[in-house]
Amino acid sequence: MSFPARMIIATARKPRIEQIGSLKASTVEYLDPMNSGPIPFRLAELINEARERTLALVADLDDEQMIGPRLSIVNPLRWEIGHVAWFQEYWVLRHRNHRAPILEGADTLYDSARVAHETRWDLPLPSKRKR
Repeated sequence: MSFPARMIIATARKPRIEQIGSLKASTVEYLDPMNSGPIPFRLAELINEARERTLALVADLDDEQMIGPRLSIVNPLRWEIGHVAWFQEYWVLRHRNHRAPILEGADTLYDSARVAHETRWDLPLPSKRKR
């Protein structure tokens, strides 16, 4: 994965604190010489806050409650949360930074291109205690 050349040659401005709804994050603006406008760069902070909020929302649910009923239009909650974490790990840590998987065998559990929807309730998903 590579970034567009304009991202690589952008120059940073002074960081500032920005509030968007309940989200509060420092923003570093980069000057984009191709568009002569600033590029807000705070993705890591927003991802970390989203993770914290997600875990807080499910904190009082046990593993069984996080599987939920079989429905053709939704995924089990425990699978969905693991899939989001796997997706970030796959593209950021592994693909971009060439690091080893955090959870051995995660591709066989969370890769939505390989794991059929109807099987996601029956997978040996890690429990919340193993996070």
